[in-house]
Amino acid sequence: MTYKNLIFDIDGTLIDTQEAVLQTWQTTLREYGYDFSLDQLQAILGIPLPQGLEQLAVNVDQDYQQRWNDNYAKEADKMFFFAGIEDVLQQLQQTGVNIGVVTSRSQDELDQFFKDFELEKIFPVIITADDTKLHKPEPEPLEKYLKQVGAAKEDCIYIGDMPTDILCAQRAGMTAGLVNWSQKELSETRAEFVFLSPQEMLAI
Repeated sequence: MTYKNLIFDIDGTLIDTQEAVLQTWQTTLREYGYDFSLDQLQAILGIPLPQGLEQLAVNVDQDYQQRWNDNYAKEADKMFFFAGIEDVLQQLQQTGVNIGVVTSRSQDELDQFFKDFELEKIFPVIITADDTKLHKPEPEPLEKYLKQVGAAKEDCIYIGDMPTDILCAQRAGMTAGLVNWSQKELSETRAEFVFLSPQEMLAI
């Protein structure tokens, strides 16, 4: 099947943010007296900050978001496009495929930390955490995308790097694609496609 709409997650899919995000979580939580290892914090990658705090069962104050942002700004220089992503996105646009983004990031985070990537020049539609009440793995963000672009779910594939991305796609009735840029061994995945390199996405 050929898909007319390729929708992407950002963190860990288009842009390598893992080191910056994990270090920021660890540093900020330590300011509140919590000492989580980086391995422990892997469990909250890819979900919005409030849900991450809830999952970790920590008590923080109203300043946490600002502290997190301040610490993340110090780590932001560690982020970069994965090798080959920019070329593949350009080729997809040239073939007439619609590309978009659905992310758990807020618009403020995109404006503050991702402006150098100029995502708004690449993607006509970007759905952020501000656009929906519910977030991944709930299907609402992808349903919002479908409504905004007038696309049929059967023509779409959502591509991400986390189990929450795969579940979000499947709950929205879409095909799910899992990226595995590090080509690590996967014990199990419910995704219909697993991409080991960006170039493999051109085949669909």
